[in-house]
Amino acid sequence: MDETLHNEHDEAFAPSASPIDGENDAAGVPEAPSMPEVTNAVDFFTPEPVDAASPGQGVRSPGAPPSPMGQYTQEPQGQAAPSQGQPMPSQSQPMPPQDQFVPPQGQAMPNAASYVPMDVPAKKRPTKMIAIIGCIVVAALVVVGFVFFQNANAQKSREDYISTMETTSFSMLNGAAEAETLSNTIVKVWNSAIFDSRSAYLWDSDIQKYYSDDFNTALSLLFSDPSTQYTVSEIESNQASVKNMMSKLSNPPEDLQNAYNTLMDLYNEYLTLTDLATSPTGSLQTFSATFHDADTNFMNYYNRLETQIPSE
Repeated sequence: MDETLHNEHDEAFAPSASPIDGENDAAGVPEAPSMPEVTNAVDFFTPEPVDAASPGQGVRSPGAPPSPMGQYTQEPQGQAAPSQGQPMPSQSQPMPPQDQFVPPQGQAMPNAASYVPMDVPAKKRPTKMIAIIGCIVVAALVVVGFVFFQNANAQKSREDYISTMETTSFSMLNGAAEAETLSNTIVKVWNSAIFDSRSAYLWDSDIQKYYSDDFNTALSLLFSDPSTQYTVSEIESNQASVKNMMSKLSNPPEDLQNAYNTLMDLYNEYLTLTDLATSPTGSLQTFSATFHDADTNFMNYYNRLETQIPSE
């Protein structure tokens, strides 16, 4: 009985051939697609990739794993999807505005400090103007350096001139002092030979060795003495040195012209003194007067020159 009921149940629920199926086959109407076999729940709910240009639909990059449970990565409204091969922008790095420059694929995005719009050419430096200014500056420096060099040379030349003038006047003073000492001895011997010719004891002790009742002989004894000859040699050497220094002072600076004129007067008196000492001439009276005048004038000019030479 159970077997009979089971068979009847199977026959009651068994599909029977429908005349409609046969009509559909005859009419060429396709059968309804059968449901695919579900092997994985994730694959079943994962949508097929769609065209990236279709707005409002989910986008899955080629080769990327499917989103879990069929969830889509929604593209921001109003922005174009990246072309195939470009990565999707991350959520922490927002997409640039539509009016901002976007570099081509493979190039780095310039930062704000170095970004220059492509349609605005960069300004060129005025290299020609810079070169002209540089030349002017160099020329000015050369001129200033030349003027400074000239002034420095002029200043040094002036200092050298003053130093030479001081040295020359001091050398004249030394030579005049030796000439003065020798001239005083000449006057003393000459005067004693004339007025104290009776005895050598009437002469001073320092000139008794030149005693003679004839002044020419007495003067000859004086100039033949080795000490006198040494003094004369010193005076003549001093004359040569002073003459050489005076030749270097022939072109004085404008502000030292008065000092140079005084130096020339001093030099003339110096020559008078030294010549009288090395080569006495004339009479005792003329010799004594000339020597006295030259000695006085020399000291006057020397003192004046000291006030005219600047102390630098």
